[in-house]
Amino acid sequence: LREQKLLLREVHHRVKNNLQLIASILNMQMRGVEDPAAKRTLGRVQDRVMSLSSIHRALCTDSRLDRVRVDHLLAEIVAGLEDVALPREAKVAVRTDFAPCWLDPDRAVPLLLLATEAVTNAAKYVGTPEGGDADITVTLKERDDGEVVLRVRNTVEPDRSAALAAATLSWNATL
Repeated sequence: LREQKLLLREVHHRVKNNLQLIASILNMQMRGVEDPAAKRTLGRVQDRVMSLSSIHRALCTDSRLDRVRVDHLLAEIVAGLEDVALPREAKVAVRTDFAPCWLDPDRAVPLLLLATEAVTNAAKYVGTPEGGDADITVTLKERDDGEVVLRVRNTVEPDRSAALAAATLSWNATL
């Protein structure tokens, strides 16, 4: 059993290293691309790869192999996306509220990929409401029934459609 755990950790370590290598290759490609749309696309792919890498990093360093601490990984992903997705001059407050949450890797992967997409889109379409400040809010809660709820919300400009202004992304997964 001990040998199996060591081998499994080694597999996760190698997968993490390979994903980081892919992210580095994407970064080199982005430096050579002049088209802003192509650069954004490569950046989004790189964000997805890094999200997957963070899960494998957690699995190869944590004492448990069957579950990962999703709230910690989500905080890491949001902080990384905040640096990449929001221009330096943007005055956008990013607020997070993550309850402690453990998920098995099969549930953590889609949740963190979805979070990457949602936060990237929230940053892309964030606006300043009349008389207010621009912000992005990301929450992760576990309900009493074991369901995990991720919410990503941003403020929008007054001239955006009502549907966009009311949009909230929720993802629920039963443990």
